[in-house]
Amino acid sequence: MAISFGSDSPKKTMRPEYRYILDNADGLADGESLRLLCPFCNAQHEERSFSVSKKGNNVIQYRCWRASCGAHGALSTSGKPLRDYSHQNTNRRQPKPLTMPIEAVPANVEEELLARYELSPLDTQEEGFGYISSTNSLAMPIRDVLGRSVGYVTKYLGTDKARLKYMVYFDLEPPKYAVSSRSLVSSNKTCVLVEDVLSSVKVAKLVPSVALLGTFLSEASLMELLTLYDRFIIMLDPGAEKNAYRIYNKYKLVAPMELRFVNKDPKEMSYDELKSRILPS
Repeated sequence: MAISFGSDSPKKTMRPEYRYILDNADGLADGESLRLLCPFCNAQHEERSFSVSKKGNNVIQYRCWRASCGAHGALSTSGKPLRDYSHQNTNRRQPKPLTMPIEAVPANVEEELLARYELSPLDTQEEGFGYISSTNSLAMPIRDVLGRSVGYVTKYLGTDKARLKYMVYFDLEPPKYAVSSRSLVSSNKTCVLVEDVLSSVKVAKLVPSVALLGTFLSEASLMELLTLYDRFIIMLDPGAEKNAYRIYNKYKLVAPMELRFVNKDPKEMSYDELKSRILPS
């Protein structure tokens, strides 16, 4: 789906991406945001992965949440890039619990999880997965490093590209770090870092795994994980190689780190493929 960039004066001398951002942000109030197609990577997909928000009266923040793009920045409402603008949210984040009713996972969704990810109905039951019929979403518990449920990640199962694929809900005030830990093989001191819960559930059949709920690993998260593990394998989804390198280079002197690059999401790999990438030969 192509993006149409406007050309109305006085914006016509701006970069077309900035013009697109300002045109769509026109009318936003302080604190409001919207999701758009990304003007920086729009030729590659049709997901509304691009977040635009208004901060105060004169600042527009933007970010593409796709790991393969990651474009982000801030503009004044006149279109000037604000290179020194801080993207740190200084407001105290509030709890955002999941309030929609959670039902049992229906048979057709269980069949899809088995066919696509080799996760059986027993796996989904043991993990506490549920289904939200009002949004056609799979609800997956977020677990801290001790295995306690602290919230949910929901995955939209439909085909509408305008819908957000994932939503995150925390029962309590969100911590400074957010990981979802699976340690089915608890005696193993190696931990595989992946992006999402489905990947971590599958990898944890072989070795302990943690879903970063994205492509970022904070120092607080690593310090928590070091109380349980002493070696880490970074295996993010295809397209997130830069993010994997960033984690590796930041922490390689803190703990043993290894990189594993794959050509498909870990959750979509067979167990034999995962063994060949993770376990020593």
